[in-house]
Amino acid sequence: MTLLGRELDHSLLMPTGMKLALALATVLATGCAGDESSLSQSATRLPGECGELEGHVFGVFDDGSNGDAPIDETIVTLQRPGRHFVVLSGHDSVRWKVVAENGAEIEKVYTMGGSKQFVTAPRGTEVINNTMADGGTFACGYSWPPTGDCDTSVLLKLTSVMTQRHPTTFHGCRAARFFTVGEDLTTTTDCDNASELKGARQVDLVTSCSTNEDDDDPNNDCDDATQYY
Repeated sequence: MTLLGRELDHSLLMPTGMKLALALATVLATGCAGDESSLSQSATRLPGECGELEGHVFGVFDDGSNGDAPIDETIVTLQRPGRHFVVLSGHDSVRWKVVAENGAEIEKVYTMGGSKQFVTAPRGTEVINNTMADGGTFACGYSWPPTGDCDTSVLLKLTSVMTQRHPTTFHGCRAARFFTVGEDLTTTTDCDNASELKGARQVDLVTSCSTNEDDDDPNNDCDDATQYY
């Protein structure tokens, strides 16, 4: 399997036992400052607290069109000052619009998923298409724990391989028309939070990956994951 022209080690996509499975759960339950928060209401961080370049992953199954052609744009707005890259993932085709406000600088936008993703990005932003429809790798995710049709843990691993950095945040639900990430990472969407359908509700996660490559270091919550810092 290749990713952006590079041979991809299949071991990056597979659990390496219970140790790695527990590590992934930890990565998605802790913040860049090392606390135990996971929801956007509590997983807030000051600008710059998560490093000089942040990565934000957004995932949906579709835009609510139920497998038909995309019916409208799903708008991703970053209101957090600083440098960022964005990863957009949809199981089905989605029309995305990425907006930078309040001093946010979006350097690159990557797409992943099964079907073609359509992106409108700020002027000067590089858009890199890596969906299966573009000849890339299939990866999608919109919930945690992952659903059967999309594995968010694989999406986050591939994000690390593709960008050579671990993502700072993940935001997802089955269908959404907008995601707005505030200055302190508080995120609002129009996900159906009243639904009992698996994956329908909003999930916002702040990840934490130690730069220490020693798997036995208690501060390294990425465990066996490849380090790219």
